[in-house]
Amino acid sequence: MTEGRELRVFTPQEAAAVLKLNPQTVWKYIRAGKLRASRIGRVYRIREADIERLLDDTRADGGADHSPANGKD
Repeated sequence: MTEGRELRVFTPQEAAAVLKLNPQTVWKYIRAGKLRASRIGRVYRIREADIERLLDDTRADGGADHSPANGKD
């Protein structure tokens, strides 16, 4: 852990609240490998960095041009 920086972790339910998603959607992302989570005993925890990574990976402007005006038919 980086000195001076607190490790922030969330339950799947807390992550759903942060992302404004249904908790079942968060579980679906975890099972599909879209959202990394650590299982500790019987509970799951999600690092803040993994939530940020999910947001980065699913950005609407994620590098690929999916607009109809991109010249591809």
